[in-house]
Amino acid sequence: QNALDAERHTAELREQFIAVLSHDLRNPLAAIGSGANLLLRNRLDEKSVNIVELIQGSVDRMDHLISNLLDFARAAGKWPGD
Repeated sequence: QNALDAERHTAELREQFIAVLSHDLRNPLAAIGSGANLLLRNRLDEKSVNIVELIQGSVDRMDHLISNLLDFARAAGKWPGD
């Protein structure tokens, strides 16, 4: 029974972790990306364009990192044969 309870607790923590990653990190990241895209619609000097492009690159890297962490968290809950 203790092993089953521990496994349930681990599964709950994993689900909470996945929820935090997918919602609490992705939503602000999407807002940052949208803001950067809006900035590029305006006439900007070269330095400003470079800064916005750096922001976009960082958003892309963070999005990939979050995706990889989600994949890892999901895979951590699977056993061979699942």
